[in-house]
Order: sequence, then structure tokens, then C-alpha cells
Amino acid sequence: MLYFHIIVAVASLLYATFALVKPMQSSAKISYGFIGATTASGVALIFMSPEYLLRGCLSYILYIVVVVGLTYASSGRRSVAQQ
Repeated sequence: MLYFHIIVAVASLLYATFALVKPMQSSAKISYGFIGATTASGVALIFMSPEYLLRGCLSYILYIVVVVGLTYASSGRRSVAQQ
């Protein structure tokens, strides 16, 4: 389960970075889907192994800040490109 969680989180970061370089209309929805999948797998991981709680929460806050920031930046780039 930990490997799945890491793969989804890394894929999310890579996709959000790619969306910043080449914005598309559906990029925000897909990025939020990755955030949801990462959140769900993280919650499942915490329920399965409570020792991940503190480290997981701190990592999750950093992850959310980075991915949401990249998603908003790519949405802004797409809006400017459409004008």
C-alpha cells in the first residue's frame, strides 16, 4: 500500500508540473483527481499503520501546498493563453 501511495503522489507531482508547462482544459480536474487518490491512499495507510500519522500529515501538508500551487499556476497560464 505504501508503494501505491508513493507512486500516486509522484505521478501527481509530475502531472501538475507537466500541466504547468503545457496547460490543458482538463488538467485541473485530473490534478484534483490525483490529489483525491493520494488523500484516500494516505488515509488508508494511516488506518493500516498508525505510526505513519505524524510523518504522513507533515508530508501531506507540503504535498498539498506544492500540487495545489502548481495546479493554480497552470490554470492561470491557461487563462492568460486563451485571451
